Amino acid sequence: MNHNDLAIVAGGLSAPMWLPTLNEWVALCVGLMSIAYLGAKLYKLWKDRKDG
Repeated sequence: MNHNDLAIVAGGLSAPMWLPTLNEWVALCVGLMSIAYLGAKLYKLWKDRKDG
């Protein structure tokens, strides 16, 4: 048995406690990045329309 096996087992057994929280944080980051991307695209569209 490898010493890494204990860490893998502990992470697997405790996953139901921390996995939902991690999932919420990832979803929040993806949502914020999507809003920032949309804002950048709209700003570029507005800027190009104003210049042209």
